[in-house]
Amino acid sequence: MKFTEYTDESAFDTLERSWNELVQRSVSNTPFQTWEWNSAWWAAYQPGDLWVVTCEDNAGHLLGIAPWFLDDERVLRFIGHIDVTDFMDLIVDADQQATAYTAYAQFLADHKDKFERIGLANILSTSPTYTDFPDALREQGFDVSFEQNDVAPRIDLPTDYSTYLSEILDSKQRKEVKRKMRKAEGGLYAVEWEVANETNADVEAVAERFLKLMQSADADKAAFLQNEQHVDFFKRITAKAQAAGWLEVLVLHIDGNDCAAYYNFDYNDHIYVYNSGLDPSTYGALGPGIILLQYAIQHAIDNEKRVFDFLRGDETYKYQMGGEDEHIYQLNATVEGS
Repeated sequence: MKFTEYTDESAFDTLERSWNELVQRSVSNTPFQTWEWNSAWWAAYQPGDLWVVTCEDNAGHLLGIAPWFLDDERVLRFIGHIDVTDFMDLIVDADQQATAYTAYAQFLADHKDKFERIGLANILSTSPTYTDFPDALREQGFDVSFEQNDVAPRIDLPTDYSTYLSEILDSKQRKEVKRKMRKAEGGLYAVEWEVANETNADVEAVAERFLKLMQSADADKAAFLQNEQHVDFFKRITAKAQAAGWLEVLVLHIDGNDCAAYYNFDYNDHIYVYNSGLDPSTYGALGPGIILLQYAIQHAIDNEKRVFDFLRGDETYKYQMGGEDEHIYQLNATVEGS
């Protein structure tokens, strides 16, 4: 095996072409593993020392990218650590998993003087980094444990919207959804919705419209947007995701006013619901967030998406709309006896 270590931002220029090719061959193929996401996050935050490590076989085939950094306490982290990145992982060729994980475990054992401990967050329970990597690390003398970070409810979508209503929603929620939709579409209000990035090529305008609704949604989101790094990252990833073709921003208008929005990623036949915005001041009683969510789910089904993923968080509405949990963990490891 050949390992190459990158410790500055030139890594993203050097690896841009090969990065997403490997993501497409990996098990953990989500927007959060892409070159776009990792390069945007690092440009916005840079919270420590970059340590991206690639793994190639003897023929020069890329088998893995470890998107790591070392924080100020010399803890090994994934790029994207916790706050704004829902799923994190090693990027490993699905056909060479055993070889790559064994090699990375050996690499970390050989470089254990570089870090105090390992803390790799937001790993899906379906990832081989959760199921296979711990054994490889233990064979190299690491103590390994897991803690649950969060849950991520998701809907496995049926082939038509009527089946979603009848088989995924329970009777109480089905009645409530139908009641809200009848009220919204009954003619008392002019209700329209759009996929904003399809009708407005000005990505900055799309971002500003969404951020305004996000700001007004609740105090926590307003406080989140007071952090200039968060806003910088949001604008960077918006531009990169639109250029890559997987940005989906849906906006609901009532009587000509922007009332609700969802900021999604349409990626690999999944819809990832990354964030939302809401203006509850005028039409809150109509439930504009739920109305737009139903349009978003129907839009996903009509476009033959397989999964509607609400991402991290156990908010009640996700389960009311049919979400079922996936579990997310943090891998913690230290050298035995340390």
